[in-house]
Amino acid sequence: MTFHLILLAAGFGSRFGGNKLMASLKGKPLYRHGFDRLIAIRDAGEHPADVTVVTQYREIAEHVSMCGAAAAINEDPSRGQTSSLVTAVKALREAGRLADDDYLIFFAGDQPYLKRETIGRYLETIAKEKPLLASFSEGGRFRNPGAFRSSLADEILSLEGDSGGREILKAHRDEVLLFDDFEEGELRDVDRPEDLRDLPVGED
Repeated sequence: MTFHLILLAAGFGSRFGGNKLMASLKGKPLYRHGFDRLIAIRDAGEHPADVTVVTQYREIAEHVSMCGAAAAINEDPSRGQTSSLVTAVKALREAGRLADDDYLIFFAGDQPYLKRETIGRYLETIAKEKPLLASFSEGGRFRNPGAFRSSLADEILSLEGDSGGREILKAHRDEVLLFDDFEEGELRDVDRPEDLRDLPVGED
C-alpha cells in the first residue's frame, strides 16, 4: 500500500488577485509550506509514499521536480479542482505507479497551517483502518485533505464540473472515515492577502 500525496497547486487565485501560491509567507512561497511537509513525510519512510504536485505554473513544476517530486501539468485549470484531480490520476496511471490497494490523498496548496504531525496521524489512521475514503471533518463538513482508495480512480476520472472530490465523498458517505484530530486553525486556507498571517501553530 502506497500513499500518493498529491498537492493541488493549479488555482488562479482570483479572490487573492493573482497567483497566491507564490505569495510569501514566513519567507517562502505559500505552496512550499504544505509541499515541504509532504516531502518530509515521504522521506521519513514511516509509510511507503510519493509526492505529486499538480500545477499550471512552470516555476512550481521546476522546483518540485528538483526536489524529487513528480510535477503533473494541469492543462485545463479553468475547470477548477476537478481538473487537478483528474490530472493527478492520469499521471500516476501513465507512470505505472497506481496499485489496487493504494490511496490518493489530495492536499490543498493554499492550506499552509496544517501541521506535519497532524498529517502523520491522518496517514496512520488510514493505514490502520483501511477505509474506502477518509476526510478531515470540521463542523460536520468534509474538508481537505481527502483520501480515496485507488479503486475509486475511475470515479475520479469521470467527475465533471468543478466540485472536486466532494461528489464522490457524498456518494459513499457511509464509507467515509471522518478525521477530526487537529487543532483549531490548522485547516484555514488563504483566499485573500489579509489571510497571510503568521502560522498559528508554528513551523515544523
